[in-house]
Amino acid sequence: MRFEFAHSHAYPGCRLRTTEDGVGPRHAEDLVEFSDGSIAAGRHEVRDGTIVLHVAAYTTARGTRIAARSWRLEPDGGEGRWRVRARLADGSGDAG
Repeated sequence: MRFEFAHSHAYPGCRLRTTEDGVGPRHAEDLVEFSDGSIAAGRHEVRDGTIVLHVAAYTTARGTRIAARSWRLEPDGGEGRWRVRARLADGSGDAG
């Protein structure tokens, strides 16, 4: 699956979309793309109608290094539209 963020990095409140209809329970590997064209590897899980997205470390187009992080995503008003609800602590799925 492909996740496309509307900004060069993720943060709570940030919007994104998926490029596939529907979200399966788990994929082995995802592609995470940011608005500046930077790309990171990722993986996701579906939990109680939300998505937990784990994004590997990457570098933005301007050279900023972004550490690996996990995010809880919630639906945002349409098929394939999501919003970052929270950053999660240590990738475990717990809010942090």
